[in-house]
Amino acid sequence: MSARSAAHSYSILDPDITAHPLWSLEVELERGMLAEGADNFRDRVVEAGEAKEMTRLSPVRHLMEDWLPGVVLGLKEWVRVSKASRGAKPLALQYLSDPKVQPAACLITVRTILDLITLERPALVPLFVRIGREIEHELKVRLWENQEPDLFYAQQKKFKVAHSDATHQRRVNINRFNSLLAEGNFGFGWEAWAEETCFHVGRELVDNLVRVTRWFDYIPDPDTVPRKGGIKAALILAPKPELVEWVGEALNRAEVLSPAFKPTVIPPKRWTGTKGGGYYTPYVNTPSLIRFKAHQKQMQEGAAQEYDALHMPMVYEAIHFVQETPWRVNKSVLEVAKQIIAKDLGIAGLPVMKARDLPPKPADIETNEEAKRRWKREAAAVYSSNARQLSKTRLASRTLRIAMEYAEFDRFYFPHMLDFRGRMYPIPVGLNPQGDALARGLLTFADGKPITEENGGAGWLAVHLGSCWGGTVDKMPFDTRIAWVEERADLWKAIAADPMGNLEWASTDKPFECLAAIFEWVQFLAVGWGYVSHLPIHVDGTCNGIQHLSAMTRDEVAGAYVNLTPSGKPQDIYKFVADALQEVLERIEETGVGLPAEHASFWLNLCGRDLPRSLTKRPVMVLPYGGTKDAYFKYTRLWLDEKAPLPTHATDQERTLRTQRLSFIVNHLWDVVNDRIKGGKAVMKWLKDCASVVAAQGQPLVWVTSSGFVVRHFYGKLKVKQINTRLDGQRVQLQIAETTKDLDKHAQLLGISPNFVHSQDAAALTMSIVKAKQKEVGITAFTAIHDAYGTHASDMWELSRCLREAFVELHSEDALASYRNACLAVLVDKLVADAGVDPMEAAQIADEKLPPMLAKGNLDLSSVKESEYFFA
Repeated sequence: MSARSAAHSYSILDPDITAHPLWSLEVELERGMLAEGADNFRDRVVEAGEAKEMTRLSPVRHLMEDWLPGVVLGLKEWVRVSKASRGAKPLALQYLSDPKVQPAACLITVRTILDLITLERPALVPLFVRIGREIEHELKVRLWENQEPDLFYAQQKKFKVAHSDATHQRRVNINRFNSLLAEGNFGFGWEAWAEETCFHVGRELVDNLVRVTRWFDYIPDPDTVPRKGGIKAALILAPKPELVEWVGEALNRAEVLSPAFKPTVIPPKRWTGTKGGGYYTPYVNTPSLIRFKAHQKQMQEGAAQEYDALHMPMVYEAIHFVQETPWRVNKSVLEVAKQIIAKDLGIAGLPVMKARDLPPKPADIETNEEAKRRWKREAAAVYSSNARQLSKTRLASRTLRIAMEYAEFDRFYFPHMLDFRGRMYPIPVGLNPQGDALARGLLTFADGKPITEENGGAGWLAVHLGSCWGGTVDKMPFDTRIAWVEERADLWKAIAADPMGNLEWASTDKPFECLAAIFEWVQFLAVGWGYVSHLPIHVDGTCNGIQHLSAMTRDEVAGAYVNLTPSGKPQDIYKFVADALQEVLERIEETGVGLPAEHASFWLNLCGRDLPRSLTKRPVMVLPYGGTKDAYFKYTRLWLDEKAPLPTHATDQERTLRTQRLSFIVNHLWDVVNDRIKGGKAVMKWLKDCASVVAAQGQPLVWVTSSGFVVRHFYGKLKVKQINTRLDGQRVQLQIAETTKDLDKHAQLLGISPNFVHSQDAAALTMSIVKAKQKEVGITAFTAIHDAYGTHASDMWELSRCLREAFVELHSEDALASYRNACLAVLVDKLVADAGVDPMEAAQIADEKLPPMLAKGNLDLSSVKESEYFFA
């Protein structure tokens, strides 16, 4: 029986999942999903190296083997010198003095850093704390083994019988240790390490690695946004370019860093609470259904218990429908992506492997401070570029590796989870429907549906192709977009026949999604009506956050610019803001006075006297989510760096001028957005004012969305310590922060607007899914990326109706009034509990403390149902 027929012959509601024909395969896949990092090496790597028993070693394991002896000797020497020195001893010395602990401590350090540098440039403080916490875990297990060997070896025997791998053993050992300790089964105690202890232990170990290997540098974070007051950039650990290139190539070949979570080949396990869904076996430690915004473990456990007691049927119904949508790999797209990687072409958004070399050091770098500063700036830019490149390389390689592994399956599935706002995310990493453009292009629905004249699927397929092509095409009316696609039949056929010889698709907005659409369109042209299409067709909301803000207050002005009202063509709020900004710049230029006029002319001339929507898109997009001026500066700088990169050898004067120009445009963009999108800003201020009253009482905030999801909004206060220390022979100043259980009022207010808006778009998605899955609607596959929904081309008209009806239904209930009532309830409970106030009197007092409801505009919410470009 084939995988396809086996899957179709089994019901996902069968009470005995082990009867599924692919059950054994699923168990084997889940066994392989355990992290393939270096946990299983620990002490045995050093011991096996000394005994010359290392076999089947991957390149990274070779690297660990090469580094470890020297790193261990370096740590031993540090311990010797520290013990012999007079004066105060390093805090970490007492934890790293045991010769039996040192090899494991060094291995943990090497492993952690090699893991991190393939994905990010680790900031020093969290890196130090993370490694310190790993060492604490190691010492717990060793203490257990030494003090209570009978209990310890009884647990290890269970692992042997179950054939558990090292990762699983480590997790269980730590959890078992904590449980036995809490139950009083040990003849000893354990005082948990403070964050500062972990910091000091991790700092010494990392500094030892840097000192011994000389493969890393401590550098200022080059992405830090400049601020007034001369605040220095945070330090990060950066690998040297030669190491970046070597690690990238080695890890790609060896597949050392396989992701922890992959798709399932049988429908994912349904969720009945916050635990136990998604995957089936103990081999996979499935995360909680909901990622809580609670940093304290006790708070996380308490929140999980609260959610398990809640009734949220619509939420569970929606997430099950999404994670039970079957997928398969688009093999045509996969073959093209493999060719690009094999030839290292660096096109279609895929990175090249070779890292950039550091700039040569000036001959007088030791005596010329200006030359030294310039070289460090240039080197930091190279470090940053290489780190981003390596991260992209790892992601692309991981995505392709999983696609090749799953290409043999006719269908597979993506277990999903939620964040604390109710937004859905696939649990598997790399290849998933919410992944990057490559991942989305590689995925298609496992089951197809025919395109007919009646269902209008051909038009939607053409619209989707035009949208993926991008440029100005995705701003065209639907009819124009369809005609544009139909007129280029020869181009599409040429690309489909030879995508590597006709690379026009590779420079589009969404290269691999575009290529997948071209393949599908050409096949439809060849077959005609009745062609069975598998391609997911997506429609996106127009600045969805502002759509929600406008609907809440019935803001007819902003609502028109985000397509809440019918229009003959798609409205573009980003271009609307760009045009308003252009008017401001032109007025300033006309004055011809001083630097402002020069700055205005610079921006106008740079953009060909027509400011593009791309300049304002990201700043406007983040408005509903609490976008700050710092965020505006960051996104505008990124836009300028891409449009007109600063020369590598730019002078300090040129860099200063660039910053001045950025500050100039950001200040005026900020004013334009605040002036033209007043309704949205008013809602955000009102949300914050309400939250401020609650935060003053030190209380978290909880509200319920129209989908029934309960949002728990809490940010803990940070306890910050400043530490003066030395790293690699240099004195530096670092801050170590620890989250407490006390409410952080500032963070609480900063997060309320984005979290409230996100909770609304999550509710809209949930309600749309529930409508779409109704039997009479006929939609059988669904994919979503927050505010982008998709299904088969043949079902797009039904999906369009469902999402419009869901949006109107969502905002027919007064979300702002519900939010205010949630705030009111917290205040009443606080007054009754603390002051013994009568509930009726408490309600009146609380009502007077909160700001009144906002006035509403004249937007006719029902017009959304008639708006062709609401989602387009």
